[in-house]
Amino acid sequence: MTRPLHLLALDTATQQATVALCRDTEILAEASRAVTTHSAGLLTLIDGVLAAAALPLAAVDAIVCGQGPGSFTGLRIGLATAKGLALAANKPLLMIGSLLALARAAGIERAAATLALLDAGRGEIYAQAFLGAEALAPAWLGEPQRVGAYLATLASGASAPWLLVGEGALRQAEALRGALPSARWPAPEAHTISAAELARAALDRARAADFDDLAQAVPLYVRGPDIRLPAPPASSP
Repeated sequence: MTRPLHLLALDTATQQATVALCRDTEILAEASRAVTTHSAGLLTLIDGVLAAAALPLAAVDAIVCGQGPGSFTGLRIGLATAKGLALAANKPLLMIGSLLALARAAGIERAAATLALLDAGRGEIYAQAFLGAEALAPAWLGEPQRVGAYLATLASGASAPWLLVGEGALRQAEALRGALPSARWPAPEAHTISAAELARAALDRARAADFDDLAQAVPLYVRGPDIRLPAPPASSP
């Protein structure tokens, strides 16, 4: 008989920090909080979840971290924390897309077509389309008015009555309704990323020991960095 696995999961892609400890698919403890910076309070959330489950970090089988896309600073802090825990406790790391966890929290296994959306700032959204549990394409960055054109490029499901989930779906609702008149919105509680769904999505990979390389693991930013190297000085005549 296969023994159950204990997975500690965290996500910092948005301004809602979320942490969960699962035994296989069972949630032993979870917690979340709105933050202005993830550096303040993330470790406290983790300690609280471990205490609530009465399980020490040494008994965890793997650390699961939301990969993004999302807040650049939040993703860096989340991954640095996950790597620190993994190194300190000698545990493997699993990176799972934050948009996948968001879609799963909205009932991805039951929904025929789910579009997970996060606010990307500058009037743009991060989006990823799913049919059942299958991602149709990598995460996309663009204006909400163009989401219909984005979905039309996908091999299947372009005309489906999409279920729109996430903070991007709420903040850009007017533009999205114009682009996707037949779209549906779930209940308000379904619009936040669930660390428990991160853990559940990682379970098969954990069982197969398909872990990420701790040194090479990086966030999924989608958008390139804003910082540019200065132009070289003009040559003197």
